Amino acid sequence: MRRVFIPPDWIEVDRVSFPPEFASQLAALGLGAGDHLIVLDDSGWEHEVTLTKIGGGVAVAQVLKKRLASGERRTKISLYQGLVPPDLFAEILRRGTGLGIVEFVPVACDRCEVPDLDTFDEPMLETWRQMILNVSQETERGRLPRVGPAILFDAALERVTRRGTSLIVWAGKGSQDVRVVTEDRPFSIHVLAPPPDGFTPREVERAYQRGVIPVRPPFDPVGGTPVGLLVSQAIFEQLG
Repeated sequence: MRRVFIPPDWIEVDRVSFPPEFASQLAALGLGAGDHLIVLDDSGWEHEVTLTKIGGGVAVAQVLKKRLASGERRTKISLYQGLVPPDLFAEILRRGTGLGIVEFVPVACDRCEVPDLDTFDEPMLETWRQMILNVSQETERGRLPRVGPAILFDAALERVTRRGTSLIVWAGKGSQDVRVVTEDRPFSIHVLAPPPDGFTPREVERAYQRGVIPVRPPFDPVGGTPVGLLVSQAIFEQLG
């Protein structure tokens, strides 16, 4: 059954009214009166509806069932990604959304390939949010992952140490297999992932002093997969 995210104000108790542009999109998909779809308003609920009227720029649906949104993992991972070129960051967003990551935050650190935070401006963020919406619908997510503006490394440390379990991906001395670190099955996990050239030892030490645990993925990167995604995948495979 097709799934679509919509603004919550389109839903009125047991009725959904789609604006003309969206109604035309539904018609272009070949949907007609009597067809069923799932609409989600990113509140954690999903509505199964049947189209009662569609055509001429008008689409109205009747709500049949309301239930907790499916498609979300038990473990909530926020990925703080060291700045990479926009095309690579877009790929991380696409694959990470499919994995089940709930938040993406670009982070400026010492060895970043993109030194200018303005590269990640609001128009770029809006493009990425639209991509996340499309991927979320295709992969049957129940909530839309968030993507925020770029922040500095120390600001990221301040955020990740407020709550939950915080990890920094590091292949050097003192790092642990991520599966060992997460054996106690934490619910909320923040992953600080490096740019291609890695974090500096000084950055890792600063993070460690704040209680962030250095970890490594359980297997070597293959095919150029960013290590933040590998660590996230390993966590999901272990904890769900």
